[in-house]
Amino acid sequence: PGLALLVFIFGFGKSQLAHGIPGKWLIESPDYGKVGEFFRGSLVRDCENKGSFNYKHPQREPLGHFTQDILPWIKWGNCREDTTTREQRISAYVMDVELGLERLRANQPGYYLPSDFSFQKSGQSETIAFFLAALESSNFDLYNFIMNEQSSQEKRKAFYKALDQGINNLFAGKIWQGNGSEF
Repeated sequence: PGLALLVFIFGFGKSQLAHGIPGKWLIESPDYGKVGEFFRGSLVRDCENKGSFNYKHPQREPLGHFTQDILPWIKWGNCREDTTTREQRISAYVMDVELGLERLRANQPGYYLPSDFSFQKSGQSETIAFFLAALESSNFDLYNFIMNEQSSQEKRKAFYKALDQGINNLFAGKIWQGNGSEF
């Protein structure tokens, strides 16, 4: 169940910073390529919230989707004119993780890997290493959380907070050593 939880977490797409706006909706192409954001019937064109291209399918290749689509958005924003800070993008991403996991918990008894899951595609080991380092940098006990505490809402809140703090730590260069690649 632990790896399944991690795979689920990394499958989320770029978080939109306009959460909770009534009438805002997303149009995705069938292949998860170009996406468009609409608000009250008009195409959203502002840099921070407009649609972007996905290089990896969020459900079929969630770990690759994180490294090739989400991580660059966190680092650089949606376009050159993006006025959001990295910290805001990290918080928005973690908010999406929280919303998705809480929704999943309400509808399913647990987290499971797809039967055809293969840990051999690009970006998978890098994503796992990134998130393990993020949680480690915030001193979060992931093993205990997965095995004993994920049913507690208080412990899940601690997980989301640790994830936010840990990702910020990595981008601030406080922990990540990696393989020479820079985040």
